[in-house]
Amino acid sequence: METRFGRIRVQVNSEISSAMNHTERLWAPSLKQLVMNCAARMSIGDTYRTVNGFLCRDDHDSIRKRTIEDTVQQEGRKISSAYQSMLEEILPKYGFDPITGKLKDSSALPDEMKVVEYSEARREEMRVKIEKACEKINSATEREDYQIKPADVINEIEVVPADAVVVCTDEVGVSHQKEKRSVNNLATVDDHKNVETTVTYIRSREGTYRLTGDTVHSSLMQTLAFLLYNNLLAGRNLLFFTDGARNLKSEIEALFGFREFTLNLDWYHLEKKCYESFTMALTGGKANFGRNEQIRAGFFGLLWLGKVDTAKEYLKSISPKAIKNQKQIDAISDYLDRKGDNIYCFALRKELGLTNASNQGEKSNDIIVASRQKHNGMSWCDSGSKNMGNISLVISNQEDTQWYTRGQLLFKMTPLSWKASEQMGVA
Repeated sequence: METRFGRIRVQVNSEISSAMNHTERLWAPSLKQLVMNCAARMSIGDTYRTVNGFLCRDDHDSIRKRTIEDTVQQEGRKISSAYQSMLEEILPKYGFDPITGKLKDSSALPDEMKVVEYSEARREEMRVKIEKACEKINSATEREDYQIKPADVINEIEVVPADAVVVCTDEVGVSHQKEKRSVNNLATVDDHKNVETTVTYIRSREGTYRLTGDTVHSSLMQTLAFLLYNNLLAGRNLLFFTDGARNLKSEIEALFGFREFTLNLDWYHLEKKCYESFTMALTGGKANFGRNEQIRAGFFGLLWLGKVDTAKEYLKSISPKAIKNQKQIDAISDYLDRKGDNIYCFALRKELGLTNASNQGEKSNDIIVASRQKHNGMSWCDSGSKNMGNISLVISNQEDTQWYTRGQLLFKMTPLSWKASEQMGVA
């Protein structure tokens, strides 16, 4: 079918043609997908100009900005409702409370929730790999306190890395939209409130998937439902990587305490936290710069090897002449006491080519929330931020076509690229 808009002649299919009729109240799925995908990547104003330019619409029959905004809100709510419906359907099937996420009877776990017991041959294969990796790391220094013993780290490594399920969870906050201006332009507490979103990234040999929630609890509840629905707990090592936030740790332990899992602290946040305390603890000045760098290098070298107890002893050995604030040194030691169980041998995991950080969780934040909502001068209401995040979510999971044509979520992994599969040893 051919139609004419002004002086421009374009060829369109019947589906889009029906949607372009300004008297038609229902959008064609392909048109809605186009508009929502544009809105997830650019401002509403740019979406308005891009879509109407593509459709060759004049001002009098264009898709209005308000219509685009309302449709984003509507679709976002529908997506959120669809995820919630799946959660409420899946969790009770496996004996979980759909509100609290607690397992009603943990006395006898079904097979789809248990960790597999690997054969001795598999364990020996990984043991050999660990010994070779430790030998290579140890060859970099002759100092005894910087040597890794395979027996000390063998239980930190999953027997079959390709079977592992990695979960990275992180929170992101965007500026909250004020309902009214501050009196006399004076800042108030409400001016600094953020709209918080928790994003979870899941990765296994089957692929990847992302989930969002307005709270840590809701995001991890969806994660639990997804893992159960896709049978990703049966015979799998479950590894969580976080920035060390207490609320993340408590929620993970509460929801996944029915089975074994590993909770790992991300190196970036560990180093950042300790480095900040060192900055306040050590005597500064150009004359002391080299000495301070040497102190920090020695400390972080031990943490990189996962030697928490040795690192705490190292803190005690720092000369009092180099310290201007002993409380900050004590704060580092206290931090290691709290997080020690979640600190592992980063050097070994890197040498073995295993997942070693929560950066994919933060990257997911960038894809779903930050890239669209954290530009300078932008602020969001709670519902607007959440709904826009849901629009971006279905795109990142490659479910947008399924959603806009059938109104369904696949709730299945997005297959890994060949390169990513090779890195995980499953290509």
